[in-house]
Amino acid sequence: MMNKSAHAVKEDHHSMPNSTRMPPAQALERLKAGNARFAANARQVDPHAFDHAVDEKPIALILGCCDHRVPPDILFDAGLGNLFSIRVAGNIVTPTQLGSIEFGALTFGPRLLVVIGHQRCGAIQATLRDLIDNQPPGSDHLKAIVDRMSPACKACCEEHGVDTDFDELTYAVTINNIKNSIAQLKSESEILRDLIDNDGLVIIGAYYNMDSGVVEFFEDE
Repeated sequence: MMNKSAHAVKEDHHSMPNSTRMPPAQALERLKAGNARFAANARQVDPHAFDHAVDEKPIALILGCCDHRVPPDILFDAGLGNLFSIRVAGNIVTPTQLGSIEFGALTFGPRLLVVIGHQRCGAIQATLRDLIDNQPPGSDHLKAIVDRMSPACKACCEEHGVDTDFDELTYAVTINNIKNSIAQLKSESEILRDLIDNDGLVIIGAYYNMDSGVVEFFEDE
């Protein structure tokens, strides 16, 4: 059986009309404002959050790490239904994550996709230890995650050297891993490429500094 084209799949999902979608630039400003409130410990409380959540359309898709310290809804001071989040160790791209992102983009219509990594990522550190110290992960399932991040780690180790300060090397790998995930999203999904080319989807990277609470965006990615 012949696979459906990206356009046909998009039509099947009856995604949100263009007129009701928030432009990517506006969605990004909402995320920046929300993070500024979070970092300043000035989060908003919406007394009607449950009412709004019924019909709320997400303004952005988030591919982030599953670390319990970095929940996107809190980092961006977002209300119920504001974000369509997919979380996995190391914010890696696998078929299940990719399918979830495609579903969110087609069904709910957000046109901003943010891939966010974070400071002191345990998955990144585990991958570095596997590469530098030959400390393999404890199971085949963990190894599957580490293997996805190994290219980013190897590239940074070759560029910066394995004797580089571990925190500095972790940061470099985290940024490289974000960029790799963005590249994978674009190369592995015909649907996302079609949305980028024809329907205004924008994919950017972001890095969360756990010490300051600030999210830095990479808008040129």
